[in-house]
Amino acid sequence: MRSKYRIFLSLILMFIIMFSSVANSTTYRRRITAWFDNIRVMLDGEELPLDNEPFIYDDVIYMPITSLTDALFMKVDFDKDSNILHIDSNRFRVDNVDTAIPPFTLASRRELASLREHISQLENQIAFMTDGRFEYQNIESLSALEDYLQEQFKEIVDIPVSHQLKRLSGNRHRLIVTFNAQYNEEWVSLDRREIENWIDDVFHVSRQLYNAGLELEGFFRDSATTSAENYVAFLTRGNMLFFDFKIAEHKKSQLIDGIKLESALNSKLRFFINESFSYEVFVNNNDVDLLVYFSRSNFDNWSFSRINSYLERLKTEVERVYSHINVNGRIICSNSNKTELRFGFVDNSIRSYDLLEKLEDYLNDRHKTFLSDGNKFTFTYTVNESHGGTIEIVLTGDFSASASDWQNVESTREHSFRIFVQNAFRYVDNLWSVDIYGEVRDENTNKICELDFDSDSRTLQPLIFE
Repeated sequence: MRSKYRIFLSLILMFIIMFSSVANSTTYRRRITAWFDNIRVMLDGEELPLDNEPFIYDDVIYMPITSLTDALFMKVDFDKDSNILHIDSNRFRVDNVDTAIPPFTLASRRELASLREHISQLENQIAFMTDGRFEYQNIESLSALEDYLQEQFKEIVDIPVSHQLKRLSGNRHRLIVTFNAQYNEEWVSLDRREIENWIDDVFHVSRQLYNAGLELEGFFRDSATTSAENYVAFLTRGNMLFFDFKIAEHKKSQLIDGIKLESALNSKLRFFINESFSYEVFVNNNDVDLLVYFSRSNFDNWSFSRINSYLERLKTEVERVYSHINVNGRIICSNSNKTELRFGFVDNSIRSYDLLEKLEDYLNDRHKTFLSDGNKFTFTYTVNESHGGTIEIVLTGDFSASASDWQNVESTREHSFRIFVQNAFRYVDNLWSVDIYGEVRDENTNKICELDFDSDSRTLQPLIFE
């Protein structure tokens, strides 16, 4: 065996390897001669990509352990302090080969994944066939898909149409749907939803029967001449279709155009103070999901009031495009893809559980301590959104309501304590024009008094202690 390796003397590499002795915990250097012979590793019949080329030393083949453990779904970790290499076998190691349940090999895992994919395809096929609206066919070419659409989608309502389908690049395909100009009056009378549902069915069928990743774009027009007018354009974003209607009658009843809103936000609110943002909008009927990405990491250091100011500006920009719509939003760090804040615009107001938590943090930092006659009382704020968008604020003290120091506050310092609470309530009122109420509790959660804030006069009503 050794003589074979000597043929490759030109590939001999002299190098230094560090060896560690566990017995005496000493490290020493040793000069060895290794043979490199373009060794490849085949795993279950497939070549395994390696980080470093294997070599032969003293008739033993050495290869990177991480390459092998990754391929076998094992975990490996080297503890430098103890010089111990830890390997988690993931059940590949068995003590009794006669009774052990063999783990999945790489090939069996791939076979299982393939079977699951096949099952998913069959389930989609069953769902399509049980739908009953369209005939199932095994379509393998673009021309066959065009013929199928022409047969199954020959009319939109009572307007005859023809289809021209063309592949652009990758999964992108263009569909031109044409109707005769004599049907212009009927076309204008169509409801926008009828048009959207019709092309959405075309999109669904094309993905089910031809290409699950197909992306569709195109338009409707009134004739095949060069002077034809385009009435509706559509394109794919992710798994959804978006539409651009040209006819005023259709615009009146239009659903929300996510691309239009997204473009407006990226144009008008790309920067705010010291942070840059980008926006993605997804629309399902009248539900709007808004994803806001920040990239400069300054957002993490924003104060509660600055975040609220940004959301107010964002709500204003949304309303400039579409008034009176509800929005579900998330603010996401583009580097980590972590959601930092969830929010909503509902009935012209900002709603956010995450923002309420930040408000709690602010109040607990800035308005937690009340001083009276040399005594210090510390309060913890809990903020809740209640019915009708009102805000409930509960102050829980670090004392007992029966303590003499607090009893002195109730008897002689009601006004001072009311001003202390009023300042916190006014801060909230400056942010949101909502009704605010609450109560004060002691450390045993016993109610001390109720809190009633008049938003018109921006004052806290006199306190009546229990």
